[in-house]
Amino acid sequence: IKNVDKDAFEEFRTLISQSQTSNTPQTEKEISKSLINLFSKGLLLNIKDISIAKISMDDVKDVDAFSLNVLLDVKEDANLGKYINTNPDKLLETITLDSKLSISKDFYALMNKTVPVTALAGGFAKKVGNNYIFELKLKDSKVSVNGRSLK
Repeated sequence: IKNVDKDAFEEFRTLISQSQTSNTPQTEKEISKSLINLFSKGLLLNIKDISIAKISMDDVKDVDAFSLNVLLDVKEDANLGKYINTNPDKLLETITLDSKLSISKDFYALMNKTVPVTALAGGFAKKVGNNYIFELKLKDSKVSVNGRSLK
């Protein structure tokens, strides 16, 4: 994480820590407010690789899993919290996202058994070898998956 407001981040981190022992509706509201405050200060999040090579679920063992890369840039905007409910398009103007999710076909099929909604994502999937690729981009309020616009 870069360009993050240290005070806003510390407040958010503290609330998350407290929620581990006392998670109430009030705590959840405070966390949400703190997260909005953190993002309104702007930040750059770069996750170069989160991956799980193999996974076992139910009676299936050692299935190739997934990898994820994310670059998220949120521009500083004191009104970001207001945009969430009143002007989502303005909210999207503050965010740039470039991400890539690679899911093995076997893991995708396994997930589809427990969460059938993943079948809807299949229309956007790009097949590369033994994987499904999803490149999600958000720039200038335009959202796309594998180059196909969602707007």
